[in-house]
Amino acid sequence: MVEYFGEQLSGFAFTANGWVQSYGSRCVKPPIIYGDVSRPKSETCYQIALSIKDEVEDLEKAGVTVIQINEAALREGFPLRKSEHAFYLDWAVHSFRITNVGVLDTMLM
Repeated sequence: MVEYFGEQLSGFAFTANGWVQSYGSRCVKPPIIYGDVSRPKSETCYQIALSIKDEVEDLEKAGVTVIQINEAALREGFPLRKSEHAFYLDWAVHSFRITNVGVLDTMLM
């Protein structure tokens, strides 16, 4: 799923055989971010969040009645130092919330 959505954005590349174990028995081909995703002068994570937000808004305008934005695996990116966990979670949750800002509550699942 990550690969499909990443292929829809500029600034992402994927390898043909670069599979890595994500967790358990799940394997993915993670994206390689090689440039600006779409919004210049923003942090990369915010660029991705704003790109997803644009897609969600376009779906809503097109009349899609149910839009599901899957949770990000936020805890997989925890910093090694526990003292940095709270700052990371605040930043990561803020980034995720950007994806659905402005969408009607009735549209979110």
